[in-house]
Amino acid sequence: MIRNLTYLLFACAVLAACKAHEDAAGTIPAEAQQDRPPDTRFSDRFFEGQTALALGQPDKAYTAFEACLGLDPKNSAVHYELARLDTASSNYTGATQHLRAALDADEDNPWYHRMMGELYEAEGKWELAAKEYAAVRKLNPLDPEVIFAQADVLLRAGRLQESIAVINELEKSDGITPEISLQKHQLYLRLNDAEKAGMELEKLARAFPQDPRYWGMCAQFYQQIGRSDKAVYALEQLRLNNPEDGQVHMQLSEYYAASGEEARSLEELKLAFRAPDVSIDQKIGMLLRYFSLTDFDPTQLPVAYELLNSTVETHPGEAKAFSMYGDFLYRDNKLAEAREKYRKAVALDPAKNIIWQQVLIIDNELRDYAAMETESARAITLFSLLPEFYYYNGLAHIKLGSYSKAIESLRTGKDLVILDDAMLIQFLLALGEAYHRAQQYLLCDQAMEEALNVNPDNPRVLNNHAYFLSMRGENLDKALQMVTRAMELMPGSVAFTDTYAWILYRQGQFARALAEIEKAIAMMNPPDAELTEHYGDILFRNGREEQAVEQWKAARALGAVSPDLDKKISTRRLEN
Repeated sequence: MIRNLTYLLFACAVLAACKAHEDAAGTIPAEAQQDRPPDTRFSDRFFEGQTALALGQPDKAYTAFEACLGLDPKNSAVHYELARLDTASSNYTGATQHLRAALDADEDNPWYHRMMGELYEAEGKWELAAKEYAAVRKLNPLDPEVIFAQADVLLRAGRLQESIAVINELEKSDGITPEISLQKHQLYLRLNDAEKAGMELEKLARAFPQDPRYWGMCAQFYQQIGRSDKAVYALEQLRLNNPEDGQVHMQLSEYYAASGEEARSLEELKLAFRAPDVSIDQKIGMLLRYFSLTDFDPTQLPVAYELLNSTVETHPGEAKAFSMYGDFLYRDNKLAEAREKYRKAVALDPAKNIIWQQVLIIDNELRDYAAMETESARAITLFSLLPEFYYYNGLAHIKLGSYSKAIESLRTGKDLVILDDAMLIQFLLALGEAYHRAQQYLLCDQAMEEALNVNPDNPRVLNNHAYFLSMRGENLDKALQMVTRAMELMPGSVAFTDTYAWILYRQGQFARALAEIEKAIAMMNPPDAELTEHYGDILFRNGREEQAVEQWKAARALGAVSPDLDKKISTRRLEN
């Protein structure tokens, strides 16, 4: 890369040109000179070239400067300007030729040597570039940019010790700087001198004690080369100079972990988590590690929760902190606590639809359908084009007995589903249930048949369709075929076994129904109100009245809502 050069003063060039013309004019008799007008052709052409440069017209400038050479072939300023123009167009050969001509006329001009060095550098001629930069430094020894350039080309030429010597001269004039020290560190590494490479980092760290990066670099470097004693020393300096810096504690934690000192690593990690200057993203990254770790090592859970508490205390306005806390709690089956953390997260950042889904999932698992209805409605206002929130809203309304509202939400959400058969089936299943409970049986059957068209072997669709038919006592043979297929696809399902038993019951096969329902009861965990009520009905039809009443009472205690349950208990009879 060619570096930009300081623009030569126009006046200097003009003076040089004028001086040349004065010398030429000296051969004319004095009396003739008095009558001759001054020759301004050179200065006019030079000014024309400078003006064209200022206006961004390089071709016009080049022509003007070439005209100057026609008037004064050895003018160094003109050769320099032409070299600059050749360089800009990557004509390095032409630029070199003009610079040589400029140096022949004025070999003590540092700008000409400097540009020649840059040309050689651009062409990869490191030795020649080093020679030119050395010439510049003799003329202008304190230019730091030239010193760096010389050190760089010496390095590229493989003259590492000379490169270090040049940088040391710059350090004497400018003092210790990160740029100088880090370059020397790399040079010593290339010379396989690890001791001096480390000393450069230590020197830099001492010069900037409040910047934790440099002692951290020292510790990391010494750790890499197996000098644990020096690595520990660097870390101690790091802590002494930055006792409140959370990043320091994070680095210390990582170092001690790599060294196998788990207790010290954890101590530093806790300090880092209590520090506000350690970003929320850094802490989330570490908590994700603990999330994976505690999956197979639950003894680490107390530590994880301590870190989570520090995170939410230190970053009370960060939704990420509460969302991560909720993830741990949900994974650990602390549903109510998890929901509170997720609710806090969406309060801080309502735009996170994934967290809203977590809230609704927990609402459903806790059977808090009132909350589920309210929170899904809020989510719909925020994400009106996302179908999943209409699903949760419809499901909540089904559970609350608001079937028309459920149907409205589910139909709206279903129309928003695009290229997602699994989600489409979820909506059709829910619509089937809503229509069934609303006694819109034709629409119920249509929804279930549509779901079977999407996937004829979906076991849940087969089971639910069979169950709805059995509850109405319609097409029982078809229902039995569907639930049998569902059980083949998913053996061991409590719900499918219950449906199978109920269809047998509706067919009047009470003994077989009892055998099947007792299989479902044996697998049932937790207790289910509807299944328990079915058990009571089947017991009753098998002549076991006392046990039937006990099961009906148990179903009521579990929240069963069938309209004739209380009547069955009070009359100890089953009407149908």
